[in-house]
Amino acid sequence: MDRRMKPLILLLLTALLCLTVEMNAMIVRMHAEHTKEDILQNIPLTEPYIYGNNGLWGIRTGSGREILAPEWYQLLAMSDDVLVAKHSEAGKYGLIHQNGETIVPFIYDSFATVSGENLWIGSIGTEDDALYHLYRGDGTLWSDTAWEEYSYEDKVLSLRNGETECSVSLADSHFSIESWHSVHHVGLHRLTMDLDAEQLKQLPASNVLTHLGDAAANYLIYLFVTPKNPPDAALLVGEDTSPLTISYLYADCVLKKASVRDIRIQESEGFPQYIIKMDVAYNRMEDGQIAERLETDMTLTVAANADGSYGYAAFYDPQTADLIPSSDDGEND
Repeated sequence: MDRRMKPLILLLLTALLCLTVEMNAMIVRMHAEHTKEDILQNIPLTEPYIYGNNGLWGIRTGSGREILAPEWYQLLAMSDDVLVAKHSEAGKYGLIHQNGETIVPFIYDSFATVSGENLWIGSIGTEDDALYHLYRGDGTLWSDTAWEEYSYEDKVLSLRNGETECSVSLADSHFSIESWHSVHHVGLHRLTMDLDAEQLKQLPASNVLTHLGDAAANYLIYLFVTPKNPPDAALLVGEDTSPLTISYLYADCVLKKASVRDIRIQESEGFPQYIIKMDVAYNRMEDGQIAERLETDMTLTVAANADGSYGYAAFYDPQTADLIPSSDDGEND
């Protein structure tokens, strides 16, 4: 090689190396700037990602293709395609798809996430008089119950709504009800439901537990409080309803206390059935005086319907089981 060419080649290689270093540095600076912006928006640097323009926010891909115009006062990413959105400073929060389609109406006064968990909480009302809805990170409602209070500590979420209280474990971003206490009124008395983690392991979300407690209380109301108003025929499951329409057996009885001891899911085709076991105490009256004090284990089977309602499928009380006429007795008369 010509000696005069070596310095020129060396110079070109040096220039190329410097240019490469500068380009790498520029890429690092651009990534750092985007990362800072994305941290402020509480999302990772992904495609697509949130970007700002004149104080408003939208979504575009890394290549610059716009997906959602920057017309939102606030955007927070819940997941890859679901966002918490707010139109204006005085507006309400709702949930939208990344294409702008509304998933949850704009009804919330605030929307926040529990740090590090797959849990978002939308609140309606002021802090002193607020109701809270719980959402998973994919935008689905965990429970349709509107909770009055919540607190979070050591991966345990404590919730209260009236006389219903429960604790929920958020380990590994999964919702698992650890304890449940609720009160369901039966005339002047009440049905209590206290379930522990073992009993709750295979049971559904909190709103279903509330419905099951209400269904059990309503049947006790039918037995002890308003026997002339039997359960709506639409709520009775099956053709033979005689084991369910038996309030006459309790016409002279007064409920003293009742509690749900256990709830189990019964294997069945189609929609699930739930077996509710209750400890019930009641008095049988004669001429206004207590003739007999009874304590019994009642079992009520409640079936879920396609429309989301619950119907009564079966009932058993060992204290009155021998008094219920069978269908054969009716045929022989």
